[in-house]
Amino acid sequence: MVVPRHAGSASGKERGGGSGDGHFARSRFREPHLSDPSGGRLSASRILLSEGVPAMPWVNTVAKQSYASGTLRHVGGGDPDIFTKPDRQTRVELRTSNLRVDDPGMNVLVDVFYSVTEINKNNTFLTWNGAAQLPIPADARKHTIVIQDSRNYSQSWIVRGKHHDWMELDNVDNTVVERGQYRIDGPGDDQNNAGVQLSLRVPLSYFDQQ
Repeated sequence: MVVPRHAGSASGKERGGGSGDGHFARSRFREPHLSDPSGGRLSASRILLSEGVPAMPWVNTVAKQSYASGTLRHVGGGDPDIFTKPDRQTRVELRTSNLRVDDPGMNVLVDVFYSVTEINKNNTFLTWNGAAQLPIPADARKHTIVIQDSRNYSQSWIVRGKHHDWMELDNVDNTVVERGQYRIDGPGDDQNNAGVQLSLRVPLSYFDQQ
């Protein structure tokens, strides 16, 4: 049985002159509870068996996986070339969302959206939509799984100037993105130059009843 929790989101202000409030929205979750025969509620981490022997505690574990985008779609603008120059700006957006467990209970799924927009009269717009699969550790698959309080990554920012190299992601602390890099431009058309590389991490717990 799988008991996923909803994930919160983290959003920050744009870098290099973009807009935003710079605050992070965080959703909190209740600790799992079981019913007490007397009508009260007991914290699952402090349940006592009828014999007075402490029950097995909740066990914490982590689903982790590296993830990379593929060929981006050219969805707008005159051509698929993000032409960065010293006097130009480029808008970048990265979002994760919809944390969930797949039907077989083998993976945590995380939707990933990435886009690059040329802020110029050509307005080239490239996007990526995909779903990352984070394998659930084998010892957790036999138990009721809870996706712990997790914040999605949701950022939009401006990059100024010419950039053909991979750049480090900022503001990843306490999100499902442990670390990452992104690229916006390269030689020629950029559907295969632009992209994102992420290390994703989702904390889980399960109640070991064995």
